[in-house]
Amino acid sequence: MQDFQDYNRDKIFELVKSVSKRKLKIKEFVELIKFFTKDPENIRKIIEDSINQGLIKRNGSEIIILKRNKRVRIIKERCNDYCRRCNRKIVNCHYVMLHNLTLGPYGSECVKKFFI
Repeated sequence: MQDFQDYNRDKIFELVKSVSKRKLKIKEFVELIKFFTKDPENIRKIIEDSINQGLIKRNGSEIIILKRNKRVRIIKERCNDYCRRCNRKIVNCHYVMLHNLTLGPYGSECVKKFFI
């Protein structure tokens, strides 16, 4: 079985590069990672890997995103599903379309946490 980090690493990096803000508080950055995992050990490893890849830089209590990619769209459509992040029942699904990745469905509140 593939390790969580190996399996999702490229997806996480793609998501981080899509953030519109150049600087995030560490808490905001952790919220972004929680779209993939809520495990504190995995979160810590993702932050370390992002720094080692030159994707981000930590500056005190802030994360500075060094590599960015603006090819992001959010698609909204009627649905009858559950939010992938909070598991709430939703009727308006939001999908985040990155370069080679589609994430979702998400509710309107959770999709805001992408900082796109």
